[in-house]
Amino acid sequence: MLGRKPMFPGNDYIHQLKLITRTVGTPTSEDDLWFVKNPKAKVFMLSLPPSLPQDLSKRFPDVSPQALDLMSKMLQLDYQKRISVDAALEHPFFSSVREQAMEYVCPTAVPWGDVETSRLTRSNLQKMVLRDVSFFHQAAQDYLNIHRAQAMMRGGGGGGGGGSRERGREGEREREADVARMIVVAGDGGVGREEVPVEQQIAFAPIPTGSGSSAYGGGGGGQQCQQQQVQHR
Repeated sequence: MLGRKPMFPGNDYIHQLKLITRTVGTPTSEDDLWFVKNPKAKVFMLSLPPSLPQDLSKRFPDVSPQALDLMSKMLQLDYQKRISVDAALEHPFFSSVREQAMEYVCPTAVPWGDVETSRLTRSNLQKMVLRDVSFFHQAAQDYLNIHRAQAMMRGGGGGGGGGSRERGREGEREREADVARMIVVAGDGGVGREEVPVEQQIAFAPIPTGSGSSAYGGGGGGQQCQQQQVQHR
């Protein structure tokens, strides 16, 4: 965010580790790598050319001292030495933008296993984005449910059922991708119908909100972008 580009744009995990250690410094002993369980990984990390922690003020000369202090506390190779989430929120860097009344603590643990074990194919990523975004766009979820049911009906016929089911699943994936694109296009509050394929049967109708800003943050002149299902004519 501060540099307007990725800080560690590695080509692969080896290259990325080298970029990280050039910034945070290389470990000097096995004690620094107590959290690494793979012996080969330890040998690799200890074989890297020695590097001291980088002076972040030279890399980000126009950044405030508060931002540099917070960043230095985050960029620690040993995760136990990194600043905690609560301490980071208390840091002076966030004092001008923090609204504690808007903060909530998750009542359950985050299921990281679902993230680590998921297959990051294009289709799966589209489904995960759509699932999260449709939580705030009920019209999109309703639309998707209707077409999912239609795809199941088309794919559940008699002869040649295997091919029909596959075509049904393919059609469902295409519609999920279309709805995902539809939501992205709708985010600015100024969408014309020509932006969306007619067969989706979705129209975007700006409606008054009674406030001076768009509900989607797009500055839509006191209007928000509402998704409405319309019949195809």
